[in-house]
Amino acid sequence: MMTLGGDHTIALPILRSVAKKHGPVALLHFDAHLDTWDTYFGAEYTHGTPFRRAVEEGILDTEALSHVGTRGPLYGKQDLTDDEKMGFGIVTSADVYRRGADEVADQLRQRIGDRPLYISIDIDCLDPAHAPGTGTPEAGGMTSRELLEILRGLSSCNLVSADVVEVAPAYDHAEITSVAASHTAYELTDASCPGRSRPAAPRARSAARSNLAAEPAPARPPRTRTYGRAAAARGRNVGTGPPGRPGRDVRMTHDHDLVLRPTEAQSAEALSPPPGPQRR
Repeated sequence: MMTLGGDHTIALPILRSVAKKHGPVALLHFDAHLDTWDTYFGAEYTHGTPFRRAVEEGILDTEALSHVGTRGPLYGKQDLTDDEKMGFGIVTSADVYRRGADEVADQLRQRIGDRPLYISIDIDCLDPAHAPGTGTPEAGGMTSRELLEILRGLSSCNLVSADVVEVAPAYDHAEITSVAASHTAYELTDASCPGRSRPAAPRARSAARSNLAAEPAPARPPRTRTYGRAAAARGRNVGTGPPGRPGRDVRMTHDHDLVLRPTEAQSAEALSPPPGPQRR
């Protein structure tokens, strides 16, 4: 079952429903925040408390719990102490950056094993550059590429249900957040398809890609575009520079270096004497 939200509080009733069928489930919680506080602004049931309530209700397998992408503020050290007592491990966004998506996915697979898995994704696990449209953005998050690669690395897990939450279109810009969330939901839906064949060794595919990437690419001349008088001579509709200043042949190479060269007309003009009487 794939659920789109919405406030992160919705994860709790979904987990209750999943646990009725599968028993206590493993949990991967992608979020900038822990969401295991006892209360949030004095309330026991909010988007900051669902997984503490889930542990208390016995619907999570406390041997296989992990936060991913965490970096948000804490009320105090007790937050981390309580979180650890509940059985959660933490993979921060900095860990993802330093270790890489493949290594993080490998460690998460080992922690989850063959247990029925629930994945809950708060879109604020992404950096605000990749997901500005959310209620509690935190700088220093994962990229959308890192999130998608980690999810693809988890395709061999026994995923039974998932959610993508906390997308706030009112705060979005150019649908950046919606695009990231829709691609995330697609990967989760694909991974949870009942008849889907699960690859046995995703690491082998990564190694194969690395080997291909290591082979040197065949050399080829840089692509160039010509502007100025030389281009105008070819019938292209381009300018030749400000009035009174001769145009230059400007070429943009494939590696984005600008190369400025005088045109043939400019070279001939520079070598020819100026008009008018000559001094001896």
